[in-house]
Amino acid sequence: MKKTEKRTEKRTKKITEQGKENEKEQEKKEVEEISIENESTNSEEEQIKKTDKKVTIFNFVLIVAIFIGLTTYMFCVDGIENIIYVLQNVNYGWVLARCWLFTCFMAM
Repeated sequence: MKKTEKRTEKRTKKITEQGKENEKEQEKKEVEEISIENESTNSEEEQIKKTDKKVTIFNFVLIVAIFIGLTTYMFCVDGIENIIYVLQNVNYGWVLARCWLFTCFMAM
């Protein structure tokens, strides 16, 4: 009986060692899969950041170009004297009311 008990003990030890090794291998595989997923998401985020930066720069340049174009147009067509006259004689109450209405409309 002692021999069979020793054999079973040895077998159980081998089985538990193999089970532990299998668990370690599975953990390693899971860690590798997670790291691969993280790398792919990081590369996607970097690409998104690069395109967002390019789009932001383009939008800023476009807005500045439009502002410069409109200012140049106003000075060339109306003249600075007419612009100053309008700014001196405007009723700012109506300007504020218009801005307030516009803001309320945009909030809807």
